[in-house]
Amino acid sequence: VLDEPLDDPADFIAYRLDADALALKPQHAALALFGDAVELLGYDLPAEVRVGQPLTVTLHWRVRQPLAGTFDQAPKFFAHLLDASGYRWAQDDGIGYLAPEWTGGEYVLSWFTIPVPPDAPPKTYRLQVGLYRPDGERVIARDAAGRWLGSALDLPPFKVEEGSANAPAQDALTIARYELTPNAPSAGSPA
Repeated sequence: VLDEPLDDPADFIAYRLDADALALKPQHAALALFGDAVELLGYDLPAEVRVGQPLTVTLHWRVRQPLAGTFDQAPKFFAHLLDASGYRWAQDDGIGYLAPEWTGGEYVLSWFTIPVPPDAPPKTYRLQVGLYRPDGERVIARDAAGRWLGSALDLPPFKVEEGSANAPAQDALTIARYELTPNAPSAGSPA
């Protein structure tokens, strides 16, 4: 089990561990079934989310049945940061591992680092999460009673607070070294 997400979003590590023995439990329950094979059990969010800082979310999944035949390649997870109007402020899509490797009963954790833009207003947002096939087709979600939820699950809203003055700027330019030549002539000065 990793303590934090990997640096390269194309990288992933898969461990086969006994989830019951590890007592893995999401902070927030959110039961939904994607297709007939993958069940979202819940998610973890940080206690505080700020404008201009990354939001790290962990989704807890259980594989109900083998995915071979359901997916020809690796399914992908996604998490979108939406405001109340449905505008997508940011997103992160993560690769899953190859479908034939998924077996019934497996517990899968997927991490997302969603950059909350520095120009996003502090207000209430929600995360929309789901699963899609390599061709881009989303997997339909149903709730515990079997009711259709659509092509994604909307998690409960949460507040994004004003950014901190100490928050690292996103897409910032850092000047590592700059030198002025002390004797360089300037416009209008004698050479």
